[in-house]
Amino acid sequence: MPRDPGNPALWLPGQGRANACGTTTLAYVLRYLLGARAPDRPRLDRAIRRANIFSAPALLVECAQRTGLPAAAYNGIDLDFVLRLVDSDIPVMVLIDTTPLDLTDTANLHWV
Repeated sequence: MPRDPGNPALWLPGQGRANACGTTTLAYVLRYLLGARAPDRPRLDRAIRRANIFSAPALLVECAQRTGLPAAAYNGIDLDFVLRLVDSDIPVMVLIDTTPLDLTDTANLHWV
């Protein structure tokens, strides 16, 4: 399990059995940026997810913006841009497709 960057002795909760990789990842990013005042995953779930389904990119961005963060979504950016963000200590969430040869199957998308 990941650890809290502000307190390495504190483990951060995972998504459990829920289909909540998007809100779990967003919770980690918000915890990194906002510290203890960041909303947890269950609170983000109530704000974003309508059922036990995936989190749409636009909803995650809008939620982050409501916390006052300058969040943005990018599609098809190059790796160098992502690396510049990470090198600048800007957290990056990436939606990956775990079955790249079957681009029509959204059941295999995963937020990291």
